[in-house]
Amino acid sequence: MTFDLSRALDEIADDAGAHGRPADPGRVVALRRRRRVVRRGVGAVGALAVTGVLVLTGATLADWRAPDPLPAAPEPTTSAPEPAPEPDPGETPDPGVPSTSNPPVTPGVQATERPAADSAPLADPGVSRWDGESSLVSDAPTSGDGLEDGDFFGSVLAVDPVARTITVDLGIFYGGDAATTWAQEHEPELLENDGPHSGYVIVDDVPRSRTLALAPDAVVTGYCQLPEAVVQQPRDLGGLTGPEPAGCADASRVDGSVGGRARFWVDVRGGQVAQLAGQFLP
Repeated sequence: MTFDLSRALDEIADDAGAHGRPADPGRVVALRRRRRVVRRGVGAVGALAVTGVLVLTGATLADWRAPDPLPAAPEPTTSAPEPAPEPDPGETPDPGVPSTSNPPVTPGVQATERPAADSAPLADPGVSRWDGESSLVSDAPTSGDGLEDGDFFGSVLAVDPVARTITVDLGIFYGGDAATTWAQEHEPELLENDGPHSGYVIVDDVPRSRTLALAPDAVVTGYCQLPEAVVQQPRDLGGLTGPEPAGCADASRVDGSVGGRARFWVDVRGGQVAQLAGQFLP
């Protein structure tokens, strides 16, 4: 322990003056020791108070700065979903509740009276299609360049044996009673002589030519007028433009004219001419 001598003498003098007697040096020393102890105690308490304030302030700042922890993500479940209950066969479904079954399929277009073209049988190309009496109507061609499947009628104008194509001008053939009915509705003057001339009518309102491809296995026949009968004979595509077969008169030779002797049934299947059959007309 160290003492400031000057300050100690001043305190002894002050103490002597205050009590009106000579100063007691031992008493002065004891008083200084007590003062130092008090000062040290007060300093310790102050230091503890300051430390507590700093600790509390730091904790508050830490709470203010630290974000709240995120909630833990739920663990994925591994259990399979419960199947929907099957409806009771005898229970009537509620129309207000949507069905969980497959939606009903909208029915397609109903089939026409005529069977589908790909299932329609082909007529016998070795027999004349119209016998001069029966009621018969050919299919009507569409306005496009190609043809849908059907049995059409027209004049063959040209053939290309290499490309296996034909150029035709199609009309609509009415034979027998069908011709009479058409005449009654469109040209009554044709009925003045007991029906259309020769029993048939060919309507070709829009003359035009179409080039059609023949199927690889297409059958080609042409008529041959013999003294005793008219028969259908197998023909070569290129031979339709050549000389008439020997012994035939007025054969179905292609000469490029519309309404001439080269009248044929053009039977189309699968977008191609499946058979080409000549038709004799008186």
